[in-house]
Amino acid sequence: MTSSLRLPRVVRARALVRIACVAALLASAPSSQEHAARSTGITRHTVDFRISYTVNDPGLGVFLLGDVPELASGDLRRALPMYSSNGSWWKASVSLPVDTGYTYRFYLRSTGNTEFKDPTNGVPISEPVSVESARPGSKTVRFYSALPDPVVKWRAGTRARNAYESAHAVRIGAGRNDGEALFEARFARATDEVQFFVRGIAGGREPATGVYTTRLATLFVQDENVFSYAPAPSVPGPRRVLPMRMSIDSDVLGVTRHYRVMLPRGYDVHPDRRYPVLYFYDGEKAWEGNGLSTLDPGGRVVERLIQKGQVGELIMVAMDTPGYPGGRPEDTIPSDDYGPFGGPRGSAHDFLRFVGEELKVAVDARFRTLPGREHTFLSGFSLGGLLATVAGWDAADTFGGVGAQSPSLWAAPNFVSRLAAGATSDTRFYLDAGDLETGLTSDAIRMVARLVRMEFAYAANLEWRVGFGQTHTYANARTRLEPMLEFLYPAVAEEHAR
Repeated sequence: MTSSLRLPRVVRARALVRIACVAALLASAPSSQEHAARSTGITRHTVDFRISYTVNDPGLGVFLLGDVPELASGDLRRALPMYSSNGSWWKASVSLPVDTGYTYRFYLRSTGNTEFKDPTNGVPISEPVSVESARPGSKTVRFYSALPDPVVKWRAGTRARNAYESAHAVRIGAGRNDGEALFEARFARATDEVQFFVRGIAGGREPATGVYTTRLATLFVQDENVFSYAPAPSVPGPRRVLPMRMSIDSDVLGVTRHYRVMLPRGYDVHPDRRYPVLYFYDGEKAWEGNGLSTLDPGGRVVERLIQKGQVGELIMVAMDTPGYPGGRPEDTIPSDDYGPFGGPRGSAHDFLRFVGEELKVAVDARFRTLPGREHTFLSGFSLGGLLATVAGWDAADTFGGVGAQSPSLWAAPNFVSRLAAGATSDTRFYLDAGDLETGLTSDAIRMVARLVRMEFAYAANLEWRVGFGQTHTYANARTRLEPMLEFLYPAVAEEHAR
């Protein structure tokens, strides 16, 4: 059969279609992808999606779309790219909750950088397929409230068209003062992602604006904060460690380096809790300032994600770039390559040794961390994103997950060639780019394709996002912190952290 397709920038493309769609569970021993998925507290399996569809135009590709968050929640703009070695058989693996049903379909899309954001860019090349699943138990939410006869208003997923349902809340205890009580409500499926708020029968609302968004099966809501545990009666917010710019003398690098630390909410009132650590490169641009060159002014983006129950509590360590010329490329470009414009050979591997052998040791000794690699993450933007990518391959014994935002892969052609030759890694990778970053976007997409070819599974050890209408700025990267952190350390992972 021959298909005639109309896509943006493509007047007409003809492809030989041989529909042979298979969604088969991998019938192998538990893999690293499956283990990583279980660490989030949701029992998952890796589903292997495949389709036979011949594409002769290099500007087109096959994408996977479904109606659950792991399959892009029906948003064609964010459909998952599939990989093909010959332009005929396409594949992608996705980690999905075993107790969640879903419907999926394959699409042909133009792969031009600026066309990802076009919701009309794509035509279906298969019929929708539905997979049913058994219904699990319900969520349990406990919360303090002064509202009379409170009702929990909730909806499954995050799509505005989903209607809110009501769940009656039962009083189960006294409050922290005479004006409130402790309530409990059960609703939805335990593993579903939901949005909810509390409303009093005679008026009033908690939170005052917005909603809570979480996948936690059991949660506690207090003072408009979602917790995976029963918190202290009063929980202060996150705080910077003084002095705000600390130093450490490095034997590995032979210089003094500087860093900054942000502790999560409640660190001082929950002395028995320990926390993962996210290391971030370009530390001087992490929290100071409020413009295009600041990633998260005052740490407010991360604070909100934790408050609303989307991301788990974690310690953040922002590592400053060196003060001497050319230092940033030296830190971030691997030793396979040279700095841009004839610069010196990169020394990212030395910098990663410094982080793993010196800075991490100091941080673990001073703060209540979870020191294992599964709770140690590295992220960065631009050249910092390149560093995170390198760490995912060459410092996998230290970092269990990396976040590469708009990675400057162009600066490390030899490193990229080494990966193409068959390097392996069991690190979890998050990558993103703005669709107006031209070459950076294309390089990142090719890196994602390599990972898919290596059997990395979306939502397990691989996540890919495109920022629509976005150029190469920290302010744009800021808008993509939410998917990055939800992938690296979602709140459901906190339930099982020790």
